[in-house]
Amino acid sequence: MKIPYYYCVNCAQAEILTNHKVYCKLKSQVNTYDVGINYQKVTECPVYNVRIKKIHPDAQIPQYATNGSSGFDFYTVEEIVIQPKETKLIKTGLQIALPIGYELQIRPRSGLSLKTPLRVANTPGTVDADYRGEICILVWNTEDKPITIEKGTRIAQGVICKIEQVNFIETDELDDTDRGDGGFGSTGVK
Repeated sequence: MKIPYYYCVNCAQAEILTNHKVYCKLKSQVNTYDVGINYQKVTECPVYNVRIKKIHPDAQIPQYATNGSSGFDFYTVEEIVIQPKETKLIKTGLQIALPIGYELQIRPRSGLSLKTPLRVANTPGTVDADYRGEICILVWNTEDKPITIEKGTRIAQGVICKIEQVNFIETDELDDTDRGDGGFGSTGVK
């Protein structure tokens, strides 16, 4: 007999709550699971719809590569030459309308960083929920020669994250901790 396995296709971290109920940690939602012969599987978590607008005919709507992917790729809409040591703004041809309480983080793609001298600057970059302009990527050429980025290159990845705003309360004193004011490197490197 197989051991029952419970999982969520979006977060892979579901917890069993009661008979036929699980809690998806990613979406903070209770879902039912289907019981089959020798297996139990969580139904898919709800996926939020996010409106995205193409403002360039060659823009590509992002897609997740797999059910477990946290990031999705952004593509260039034109060929660009970045001069040595230059940082350039790369257009994606996309605008996005995020729900309040979320941000879009722009992060480097590991393959691009490994195989080229190009680096995504200002990482992670933040696209706020109330921003409606074009999503652009800052790219830095670390090489001593010009680099050409072809149209349609996967230039960076995006990750949508839940965020919280807080109220800042000015005070004259803060509580003490074991760490205190120990900053950079204060906890060691090994």
